[in-house]
Amino acid sequence: DFCSRVSPSSSRARQSQLLRVSKRWYRIGLPLLYLSIKVADVLQARSFAAFFRDKPELGTAVHALRLENGYGWEIYDLINRCPNIQYVYVNLHADEDDQISGLLSALPRMSPTELYILRSYWGVDNQNVKDLSTAVGTCLTASWPGLVSLPRCFTFDIAG
Repeated sequence: DFCSRVSPSSSRARQSQLLRVSKRWYRIGLPLLYLSIKVADVLQARSFAAFFRDKPELGTAVHALRLENGYGWEIYDLINRCPNIQYVYVNLHADEDDQISGLLSALPRMSPTELYILRSYWGVDNQNVKDLSTAVGTCLTASWPGLVSLPRCFTFDIAG
């Protein structure tokens, strides 16, 4: 499942210590640290985008991307710098003040083979949630012909 593809940050920190062994291990191991990334806030989206702007060869190493929210245009920049994304996790929960325009523009630019969707029912049904749902639906029918499995959807309700 997708969760096994995204390394926890503590595991990533331990793995990065192996890169200190030698220059050869660093050269070989660094791209492996970026096979999967999780973006949980706008600062992470901005940091990853800047990092992959400086090291474009590492952006091509990203194969799994977990998006917890929209993050403005930073997420668009990040996705454009990661052309080999195959596994995408999209959280469709968005507050009214979330900036999702970058994500809406970036979704059709990806070509995932597997899609994981999280939809929460917290009584949140604002325009951002509707726009994200519509964009994912449009991509499923028009932009993502390479999906090899049906999207896996997870729904949760903390109220009950």
